[in-house]
Formats: sequence, structure tokens, C-alpha cells
Amino acid sequence: MLRPAKRAWRTSPTRLRGYGRVPDWLATVTETDPDLKGLLDEVYSAANDEQSRLLSMGVRTVLDHVMIRMLGGDFGSFADKLEMMAEQGHVTETQRQDLMIVIDVGSASSHRSFKPPRELLKEMLHVMESIIRRHYVTGPMLATAKQLIPPRPPRQSKK
Repeated sequence: MLRPAKRAWRTSPTRLRGYGRVPDWLATVTETDPDLKGLLDEVYSAANDEQSRLLSMGVRTVLDHVMIRMLGGDFGSFADKLEMMAEQGHVTETQRQDLMIVIDVGSASSHRSFKPPRELLKEMLHVMESIIRRHYVTGPMLATAKQLIPPRPPRQSKK
């Protein structure tokens, strides 16, 4: 009989076996992109259950989902989407290169049964989370914060 995976991490940020913590901003994603939240639930479940290949493939899937949302559509291969994201200023060139490596690892897990080492998986999660946080949490929060900043008082002219 199949038993469901433990889901304690859904209700509070708990430790994932060897992978750190579920981010505290995860609930914010639920409001703006419930499909992404569902994908992340599955990614963190794979992390908690130490399913390396599924985790790797899941990170790749999450990144594809986020890129499609950021670009407003599916515009070809991963490389094409990453190039567009760099051109539109969503990511730096270094981030684009890092994302391509992370996606390549997920592809190798999916197509060639590659089992990434734990340390690589930790970094893949970090790269994935930083892109999500910037697009879904930090960017919108800073846009709102900018409106709250009081204007500078006029400068006194020198006499």
C-alpha cells in the first residue's frame, strides 16, 4: 500500500532533511501563483524524502514555469527563454549562466538518470528560490515600498 509523504513542512517552515528550510515567503506565492505553489510543494516533498532525481527534475520544471510567467508566454527552448530574460533585464548574465547549468542538471536527471550530489541539489534550490523570491516577493514589495517613501524636502539655496 502506498503511503503519502510526510507533509509537516506545509504548515510551518521546517527543516528539510539536509537541504535547509522551506522559505518563509512560500505562502506569498500561494496568493499570486497557486500553480507555482503546487509545484514547489512537490519539489520540497522530493527534497524532504531525499528523492534526488525528482528534486532535480522538479527544480527544472519550476524554473520553466517561472520563466514562462515572467516572459508572458512560452518562447522556445530553455536557452531561448533565458536569453530573453537576460535581454529584458530579469536576470544578469551570471544568473543566466547559473540557471542554464541548473536546467542542464535537471535535464540530465530526466533524460540520462543523473543523480546530482546533495551539495549540488542545495545550490540548485538556492538558485531556484532566489529567482522566485525576486519576481514574486522582493520586486513587488519594493515597488510598493517606493510609493511609501516620503519625498525629500526641497534643498535650501546657497546665498
